[in-house]
Amino acid sequence: MITTKERIKEYLEEERMEEAKKEDKYLSELEQLQLLNQEIRALKSDAPISKDSSRTRLHDLEQKLTTGLNRYKIQDVTKLPEKIIRMKQRINEHQDTERMEEAEKESQCFTELEQLKSLGNQIEVLKHVDSNNEY
Repeated sequence: MITTKERIKEYLEEERMEEAKKEDKYLSELEQLQLLNQEIRALKSDAPISKDSSRTRLHDLEQKLTTGLNRYKIQDVTKLPEKIIRMKQRINEHQDTERMEEAEKESQCFTELEQLKSLGNQIEVLKHVDSNNEY
């Protein structure tokens, strides 16, 4: 991913917008896959997790999500997809108008929002698993 980020930066500096957009899309997919991999590893863990430990982990993840949402002034996790779409549009606009620094800043925020979205998904999975274990 580091190489891809460097490549995007080079493309932006060289004003190769189409290549930068393609790499940015590729980077987003890589980041999503990495987060999904982390979720799968956590769920496939062979070590049994006590209910208290599971609830503590869930609480910690919820706190992390809340902190991230507050940083971006997002009231509800369901608003994340809309915010992500708007941010992606702004990145494309910045790239089209050759405002590379703004595009780079927005890309960093975009990545953080994608991570928050994944965190929200992970929380939902843990809640589902936790509720199934209560029976």
